[in-house]
Amino acid sequence: MEKQKDFKVLSGFILKIMAIFFMTCDHVGVFLHLHGIAGDFATILRIFGRLAFPLFIFLLVEGVRHTKSIAKYFLRLGILAFVFFIGQLIYYIFISKNLTGMYSPMIDLLLSATTVYLLKRKDKFSFLAILPVAWAIFVLVIRNYESVHLTDITWLPIFVRPDYSIYGPLLAIGFYCAFEFAPLFLKSSEGTKNLVGTTYEQTTVNVMSAIVLIILTTLMVFIDRNAMHTYFSMPWQIYSLFAFIPILFYSGKRGYNAKWFKYGAYIYFPAHLIIIYLIFALI
Repeated sequence: MEKQKDFKVLSGFILKIMAIFFMTCDHVGVFLHLHGIAGDFATILRIFGRLAFPLFIFLLVEGVRHTKSIAKYFLRLGILAFVFFIGQLIYYIFISKNLTGMYSPMIDLLLSATTVYLLKRKDKFSFLAILPVAWAIFVLVIRNYESVHLTDITWLPIFVRPDYSIYGPLLAIGFYCAFEFAPLFLKSSEGTKNLVGTTYEQTTVNVMSAIVLIILTTLMVFIDRNAMHTYFSMPWQIYSLFAFIPILFYSGKRGYNAKWFKYGAYIYFPAHLIIIYLIFALI
């Protein structure tokens, strides 16, 4: 059993560093594409960037499951969403005047966190977990209507629309179920029930999460290219499924979690966008 510990060497801290790195690659790639610079290199950066969102959702599920104060957890997400919203307004009013691509990934995270929190309650309010998913489906319908009819529905601001459509909440549900069902799966057999609480349980969680990620990403890409009109129509979105590799190596341990890093990670999100924009503005 001890050998199982050998390959699960990535803590939550390492996964977060990886997610931040991949996110930065993605956003640099976005700006390179917008400026028509280094097309092939920009595409490579965007491909690497696809791994960021699934890792953030995976870590979010862990965060909601283990947080000591769900109110503070949502407060941090809410503040970050508000800061991102203000940044979008400034960019729109003073720079771009174009709402295209101004979706907020923070909406995806808030919807996903809300879904997991409601499921985690396991009480009469848990059925409300359908509401974040319903909102994502509603926005998906609106986006498809706009694409088909070549129009913009202004009464539904783009700032409250999830960037990744229903992918975020569904992925969060899948990861949450992996954490919940892994011990039940092990208990279902006489040969594995004693493995609950051991390193094998985390291995089972990781494998289940990887399977969820691969299947859901493949379905989203396939359906989107044939029926929907969302971010998944982009050819490089399929590479999101490769986030299963670091997930398989997740140790289940938080790792380094000093306050400066925890809050610095939140600050980094808007800060790195500002820095990237200023760099490209000077080019």
